[in-house]
Amino acid sequence: MSLKNSPRQKAFEILLRIHTANAYSNLTIDTYLQKDNMENRDKAFVSALVYGVCERQLTLDFNLSQYLKQPIKKLKPEVLIALRLGAYQLLFMDKN
Repeated sequence: MSLKNSPRQKAFEILLRIHTANAYSNLTIDTYLQKDNMENRDKAFVSALVYGVCERQLTLDFNLSQYLKQPIKKLKPEVLIALRLGAYQLLFMDKN
């Protein structure tokens, strides 16, 4: 599986769409996952990432802001989404 089609890349694309278009998470996830032929396990992982980042956004942004030299609002959306995704996985997902 190439990086372009990886579950993390798909989660990144969905979160970017939610962030930039102020889109609804459930509708955006459904739209992206319906047109992709991922395995159910990967679809579940994408959903867990997207919903988790959305649910924990304030906590993630607070934690990230402790390490950034500039305010969160000044980051490019792509950078912010990548940081949130990584921080969510490190802080809240099982380490198995």
